[in-house]
Parts: sequence; C-alpha cells; structure tokens
Amino acid sequence: AKRTGKSYEEVKKLLSELQKMEVLSYLPQTDKPQLSLPVARMDARDIVISEDILKKRKERARERTDAMIHYVESKTKCRSQMLLAYFGETDSYRCGVCDFCIERNKLEMSSLEFETVKEQVKELLYNKPMELAELVNAVRNSKEDKTIKVVQWLVDNEKLFYNEENKLAWKK
Repeated sequence: AKRTGKSYEEVKKLLSELQKMEVLSYLPQTDKPQLSLPVARMDARDIVISEDILKKRKERARERTDAMIHYVESKTKCRSQMLLAYFGETDSYRCGVCDFCIERNKLEMSSLEFETVKEQVKELLYNKPMELAELVNAVRNSKEDKTIKVVQWLVDNEKLFYNEENKLAWKK
C-alpha cells in the first residue's frame, strides 16, 4: 500500500479481485501462523533405518558408481548403447558419433563384419593363445586385411594382449 500510494483497504480489495479473476492466489494477512505442518516433526535420534534397507541403499549406490566408472573408462562399447542399457533398453544400435563409434568407423567395416570377426577371434583365443599369422589364417569368411584391422583394434582397446611367448591371447 505504501509503495503504490493507495490505502491498505484499496490494495486488499484489488488483490481480492485479482484472485477472483484467477490472476494470482491471495491469502489475506492474519494474526495466525503462516506455516503449519500437519504431521509432527521427528527428532533425528528417533529415526531408525533398518540395516537391510541401509545395505540395499549402499549396494545400489555402489552399482550406480560402478556403472558411471565403466561408462567413462570403457573403450569397447558405444556410449549411447551403454546409456540405453543402463536405463533398461538392450536393443539399440551404435550411434556412430561417440568416441568409440568414430574409432570403429575408421576400420571401414560394417558392424556385422566386425562382430563376426571379433567373435571368431574370441572363440579361437579364449583358451589357447596363437601367433598373429596363425590367427589370421584361422578366421573364416574375412579378408586378411580386415581381420588384421579387427585384431589391431582389439589390442588397442585391451581385449587382446601379447603374452610372454609373444602370442595373442584374449583378456578374460
């Protein structure tokens, strides 16, 4: 009222009219408390969280942290696919624009070609290390240069490694 130069009653009347027009919500000033809590507030010492619930919360927090670390450190899966899998969508395609996909696109191979060669390499090396030439000859239905590109990509992304005998092995 003081700021507008109007009387208290005039301002109160104008605010009531604005409320009727649903422009604003107006609660007239009273001598009653402005805030009321329908439920009594509990003291912190009276709040009890069961050990089982606390354990589940900690485990869930650990899972979320592990998922975040995996997302940041992973060099072997599309970032979009990882995000979608985290939220329950397992049927997704590579995005083609994340750092992983850009590296994969440099191989100039389709996803099907890459996955076919990768699965063969994994099957061949999972239990028995092999020399590169032996591995390249053992992979079926793939040109030699494409197989070498896949092997190089797997080594760069730490899925394959050279053991002490200088043979390729699958990292378990």
